[in-house]
Amino acid sequence: MADPRFAMSLEASVPQGEPRVVEFQPPSAPLEPRFARDALEAVRPEDRAPKPLRKAKEPLPVADEPPESAISNKSVLAESTGTAGETQAPAAPPPAAPSQGGFIAGQHNNTSIPPDTSGAVGPTHVMTALNNDVMIHDRAGALVSKTTLNRFWQALGFAGGTFDPKLVYDPFAERFIFVTMQNAESSDSRILIAVSRTSDPRGLWFPAAIPVDAAAQGNVWLDYPSLGFCADKITVSVNLYTISGNGFAGATIYAFDKAAMVAGTPAAMQRFVLVSQGGTHAPAVTYDASLTTQYLVSRWSLRTAAVFELTGSPAANTAQLSPPRIVQTGGSGWDNQPSTSIAPQNGSTRTINAGDDRMQSACFRGGKLHAVHSIFLPQGGSTRSAVQWWVIDPANSSLANGRIDDTSGTFMYAFPSLSVNRNGDIMIGHAVFSSTTFAAGAYTLKLAGAAAAQPVVFAPGAATYFVTFGGARNRWGDYSVTQVDPQDDSTFWTCQEFVLSQDVWAVKWNQPAVSGGPATS
Repeated sequence: MADPRFAMSLEASVPQGEPRVVEFQPPSAPLEPRFARDALEAVRPEDRAPKPLRKAKEPLPVADEPPESAISNKSVLAESTGTAGETQAPAAPPPAAPSQGGFIAGQHNNTSIPPDTSGAVGPTHVMTALNNDVMIHDRAGALVSKTTLNRFWQALGFAGGTFDPKLVYDPFAERFIFVTMQNAESSDSRILIAVSRTSDPRGLWFPAAIPVDAAAQGNVWLDYPSLGFCADKITVSVNLYTISGNGFAGATIYAFDKAAMVAGTPAAMQRFVLVSQGGTHAPAVTYDASLTTQYLVSRWSLRTAAVFELTGSPAANTAQLSPPRIVQTGGSGWDNQPSTSIAPQNGSTRTINAGDDRMQSACFRGGKLHAVHSIFLPQGGSTRSAVQWWVIDPANSSLANGRIDDTSGTFMYAFPSLSVNRNGDIMIGHAVFSSTTFAAGAYTLKLAGAAAAQPVVFAPGAATYFVTFGGARNRWGDYSVTQVDPQDDSTFWTCQEFVLSQDVWAVKWNQPAVSGGPATS
């Protein structure tokens, strides 16, 4: 039963940011050649063992629908992607859409499900971080370095128990920023964070660990990081779960002084422990270079989203978190998760888990906050998953939203991520499931001023997939990555999961042509 102390409330007070200082470990190079050679030529016995499955967690809380007076603005589904109804999808992708180039960056090795697909693209290299492995490729797809997730962090001074990697590239600081959780279901739960010393991820990294604080956060462990940045902040949000029973116990937002983090010097940090403001507050990857306001967005109710503003400076201990501003979607409401796994696949009656409706990805550009997540339709008895995106103008709370949704339920979409380029084009990377195809990776482009195009499958599945490690769920995701290219600020990259062969997941990067830009061949 949900703990009423953590029920979502617009009247609940927003916490003050508690000041802390993050001390870095001595810098190290966890992906230097000797680690790459070890990982490629010999796998240690401890790297062969599957990571233990955890007990099911309580679903993220859902707020009651707010009163009209509490809604800042409403969308009219101005970005509807179809022609025959408010949630009609574009034409479904063909059952056997061809691969469009790109390269496979990692795959299942019987140690981790799901992969938790994360990565980032820099000016010279592509870095991929999965629950099992961490890899660096050159931009043409040649493997440069490889190690396991555990061993990456072990080289930085933190051994074992790692999960939920998240990785971004900051083109203004010219750094990779890497966050991973450690020690699930334990009082020794920690956030691990590292910043590359240069734009080359093969070199030194500055690493640090932030342990759970039982006095401030409770007898909890830290789960599911969301990672973003703005001009002066690196921001991480996590969900809190009770060690006994995995009950939802709130969330925490960490705001780090970016300048100090990039320099590898002791960094001021402010921590905001949220009790009644829900979970998974996705901080935006901010491409307005001088903006010092960090925007965060989360799902609030089953019709609304909440926008938070983190202002001030953690370096000066003046950071403040605003109360949530509520915006309402156009179109129908949705379920936060289906009652069972619903994503179909060709050749099998065994379905795939499509996750839940937490906010997956956020990007701020051109004065607007863009965000994306999965939703489950119809409300009250969902039988299909869809992708919903938001475009919110914080200046006046105006917004538009759209959906990638096949109302027939033939094709389902989930685990999205998005980015926005200098032209205002939006790319959404996502998974595609259907009873006539195998689980695949795809993207949908929405060029500035135009309607969203038809989804494109760039990583078609090749077989059925059913891997549970003895658990109850055939898991996928839990997330994906989409990013604008730092070289031209125009083309995009996305990395998505697909089925490589029978019961084998893999992840693939793709760089489609956008507005005349280059495409990977």
